[in-house]
Amino acid sequence: MNYDESISTFNSLANTWDTKHGYIDKMEGTSERLLSLLPRFLFSGVKVADWGCGTGKVTMACLYLEKNITVYSVDGASNMLNKLKEKVSKKSLNENQRVIPVCCDLNKEVSEIPDESLDCIFMQQILHHLKKPNEALKQAQKKLKPNGIIIELVPGNELLANVIGKGRKHDSDSLGRFSVEELEKYNKDAGLMPVFTFNDKWKLKFKSTDDFNNFINQNSIVKKFNGYTTKSEDNELTSSNQKELQGNYLTLLVRKTNSLSEYDKTIRTAYTKWSKNYSDYALKKINNRGYSYLDLSNRIIDELSVSNRSKILDIGAGTGLIDKNMIKKFPELKLFGVDISSDMIQNNIIKDKYTKLINADATNLPFPSNSFDGILTTFMLHHSFSIKQIISEMNRVLRPNKRAVIVDFTLDRDNTAFSTLEHSKKEEYGAGVNYYTQEELSSMLKDYGFNVIKVEQVGEKRELNHTLFLVEKRDK
Repeated sequence: MNYDESISTFNSLANTWDTKHGYIDKMEGTSERLLSLLPRFLFSGVKVADWGCGTGKVTMACLYLEKNITVYSVDGASNMLNKLKEKVSKKSLNENQRVIPVCCDLNKEVSEIPDESLDCIFMQQILHHLKKPNEALKQAQKKLKPNGIIIELVPGNELLANVIGKGRKHDSDSLGRFSVEELEKYNKDAGLMPVFTFNDKWKLKFKSTDDFNNFINQNSIVKKFNGYTTKSEDNELTSSNQKELQGNYLTLLVRKTNSLSEYDKTIRTAYTKWSKNYSDYALKKINNRGYSYLDLSNRIIDELSVSNRSKILDIGAGTGLIDKNMIKKFPELKLFGVDISSDMIQNNIIKDKYTKLINADATNLPFPSNSFDGILTTFMLHHSFSIKQIISEMNRVLRPNKRAVIVDFTLDRDNTAFSTLEHSKKEEYGAGVNYYTQEELSSMLKDYGFNVIKVEQVGEKRELNHTLFLVEKRDK
């Protein structure tokens, strides 16, 4: 790929970049997952970068959502940046909103942004245009603060499968499409830990083949497919009868790996403060939702079919509020507990009743595979650095066809405009958090070896709902 030719292409497309979607008659599925995630990671005083900003779709969304924000809008195409500047000039920014346009080669270091200065980086539809996405990710990682996040949206290897054949590996694919495994590997190699991956399918429908061809020709797809040249004779995308376009987008949320210890520190620090009054706090919170820990414990017992012969693991056992009732009902139960906080274990009200209570990280459970008849975790999962790793570990240590109960906070599907960081500061002593919708967590559970039996709201509906997930390990 010739960088100068690719930049020339995007400069030539700048004038029609925002109008091409007018040719679409109907859209099915999800193509803008990154935009829907933005509110969760914005807070007052946040510093972010719109990496490969184009004409500023993500930048403008950030300004709409947050009134005290600094946005570095970074792109290699000057004409695209000029369009962004026009939009910003028409919006009345307040004194706490700053947009800093940066024109540079994203394949190299972005020297205009100080190292470790950004809370978030948003990469919408940019990585597949870069010659060395792994190098670009390494450079971006350097700009993140400890515990900073990057959200990336790229075309999956199903993109345009109906037009130019099956997806190929990123390195050999003219469109630069990724598989989940490839994208996660690029990030791990760059020192970034995948937290959550969304795989969203979409379909665009057009009223006529003319509309279809006009949309394609005003996009970057054709020239990218042709190697960013002006040749058109090799164009396999335009069609005499095509009226649909379908594919998938991958959206990956990653955190700075070398901030793992920093992230864990926020959890341990929070629970050191919290452990002394956690039981009183939690009991009050639960009661305010219209149910009790006793109700929840009995529900979990029923869902897991607990008996005196069972071997059960509580991940994030905390102060033992759930387990107290369980061990009282079944005194011969083999009950194991793990918690990342030694202070919570010290304040566990039944710590001498467990078969074993261990200070351990749930992303690396200290048990052999296929060890337990049932697993429970309550109000812990959202604190994980890598929820997918915990789910994978849960699946590993659970016996085939056995069940797990997960109770946690979930975002309402219609209220994703919710700052997880602001909530953490206010309600959870600043502990690291990752909140998701019921649908998002269900999808991840399915991806990592579970059948989802039921998903139910527990207690009254609030800004963050209490949700119970009952899942069963698939027999491989």
